[in-house]
Amino acid sequence: MIGRSAVFTLMLLATPPFLESAAAQDFRLETEVIDVSTGDVISENLTLFSENMIVDFMLSPDKTRFPSEVVIYDTGLKRFVLMDTSRKVRTEVADTDLLKILVALQGSHFVDETNEFLFRPEFEESYDQATGQVELRSPRLTYRMKGSRPSQDMALHKYFEFIDQFARLNATDPRRMPPFARLKLNQAIKKYGVIAEEVEMCLAPDAEGEKPEIRIRSKHVAMWKLSAQDQERIESARRYWMEFKEVGLKEYRGIEVSVADLPDDEEPKADNPPSTTKKR
Repeated sequence: MIGRSAVFTLMLLATPPFLESAAAQDFRLETEVIDVSTGDVISENLTLFSENMIVDFMLSPDKTRFPSEVVIYDTGLKRFVLMDTSRKVRTEVADTDLLKILVALQGSHFVDETNEFLFRPEFEESYDQATGQVELRSPRLTYRMKGSRPSQDMALHKYFEFIDQFARLNATDPRRMPPFARLKLNQAIKKYGVIAEEVEMCLAPDAEGEKPEIRIRSKHVAMWKLSAQDQERIESARRYWMEFKEVGLKEYRGIEVSVADLPDDEEPKADNPPSTTKKR
């Protein structure tokens, strides 16, 4: 035991500071998204934060928990790699591509008074110091968020980058809710310096009453260490990146055209009708 302790001590002393810093920022985040009206689980995700990578696994609902999609965000290259594990295909999206899509979305002619609150949201913000709840309220859309400061302050920068970049990624799929309202909530999360533990989104019925109320709650549990199994998951994601066939974004998403390709007066079409369901 003495020999092993001595070797371990020498390893700690020999570890460069930047490696200690990187290891201190490694953590995992478990997310469950629930339809409040039915109690049904909409999605479950496991997100692993390791050095210059954020790896998100969309877990299948069956007992195998095998990921149906894996998304890598390289924080150094500022690039997403999306991988469909059933079709064994991948596509890559750079930050610059996302910015073009966001600009195209907000400038499109199909944005009108009925959906402008999704594309150019304006909220009244309130904060309850007793409960730690942040509320963003508008006539149609309301967010309520509770969070806490992490035990690892160094994790905040990577977490803030995660919530912004993965929210923007929703803009690549016309079946998902536009990211602009969630980005407003992210601003509040960053202002208060917390990691969200619970977020509830309430979308009120439209004026005609044709669309019912949508109420979605996400729960987030952070753990400040990666397990050996987590490291294996990261290695499997790297293998997918190398082995899966690369396709374009439109083929990967199953859409006819990308938002970035559209003239201002045309709306993207998808195999399935758009919904306001969010991934997280």
